[in-house]
Amino acid sequence: MQITTLQSGKWTVNMATRIIVFPRWAVEAGRELLPEWQRLFPKEETWVQREVGTPSLIVRLDCTIVESALRVFEIEERPAGIGITGQINPQFRERLEGLRVQWPLFSVVVSKQRQGCDDNLWAQILGLDEYRDGLVMVRAEPEEPEFHRLTPFSVSSVRMKGNKSYGVDLDWWRRVASPEELPWDEPFVLKPLQGSKCHDLEVWVPKTSRHFDQVKGASTRTRVARTLLRNGAMYCQPFHSPMSFEDDPRMRMILRVYYGYEPQASSWQCLGGVWNARPNWIVHGASDAVFGPIQI
Repeated sequence: MQITTLQSGKWTVNMATRIIVFPRWAVEAGRELLPEWQRLFPKEETWVQREVGTPSLIVRLDCTIVESALRVFEIEERPAGIGITGQINPQFRERLEGLRVQWPLFSVVVSKQRQGCDDNLWAQILGLDEYRDGLVMVRAEPEEPEFHRLTPFSVSSVRMKGNKSYGVDLDWWRRVASPEELPWDEPFVLKPLQGSKCHDLEVWVPKTSRHFDQVKGASTRTRVARTLLRNGAMYCQPFHSPMSFEDDPRMRMILRVYYGYEPQASSWQCLGGVWNARPNWIVHGASDAVFGPIQI
């Protein structure tokens, strides 16, 4: 597999040309899921919630396919990586540009605390001190209160960024507050009630599991318990194995598939996305990760 690098600001991305096709049945499964998620995601006084009735104009399903079933790790309602995905995947870029004619114009307002940003590859970016008026997508953490004044003009989440409460009603995970509540005899993932970028994400794989010792990234029992106690309460999700990567047996792969909202049709359009592979159970954009195009 040939790997090249793509540079965007402080981000360096390992990129492959190998195309993976997201099957039609999976496209429809994602589309059918999103209206229920849309109903369950906590309401926020954003422009997009008020005028369009959805938490965001664009979302990303981080998912895997297990035994011909779509398994979603979570739904990113203010997804990063849009610009780089457009560079890796021309079909995604074309479909996004076609959908944006239905959207109002907006800028991306970026916090100085962010370590990297690829939004310049698809939108106009501003600092908070440069913003004057108009709609925005906010790239800041909920803990940065100076950005909260942009909520009424936002096309995605601000205070609710990374809120995962929707998964309880979808029966994807359950809230736990004590190590005694965890199913130690089976693999699971522990994640914060609200958060992103894999912060405080713990993967538990017991020695009796067929997944044990296949790949790096699983946590010790002590670490899992310590993380839970430090957070006070977290969500426990059954372990959905990332997909095997046939080009390299050490790697595990997840699918990052974007959907954009069509206001005229009041429905979600699948845009395609990228696959993400790493020699680790925790698959994200680390320096050893590889990305390639997902087409539909």
